[in-house]
Amino acid sequence: MDRREAFELVKEVLVRRFDVDAERISSEAHLSEDLDLDSIDGQDMLGLVESNLKVAIDERELRRLRQLQRVSDVVDYIVRITRGRS
Repeated sequence: MDRREAFELVKEVLVRRFDVDAERISSEAHLSEDLDLDSIDGQDMLGLVESNLKVAIDERELRRLRQLQRVSDVVDYIVRITRGRS
């Protein structure tokens, strides 16, 4: 998955699941400060990403992912975990 596809996936999840206005979503948008997501929302978003991509995030990785702060961080993560998949 390339960055554009990953961004569109994140945007879709934010709009559909968290009722974030699409115009507020940019790569540099801060998940909590700009999009009003709390830490539970962030975990829910990662679960939805797992489900959509049919991947599993291991516990050690999940702890590290709690540090994701911007939409671009989530996009980078998706690109990394889908690298090499068709």
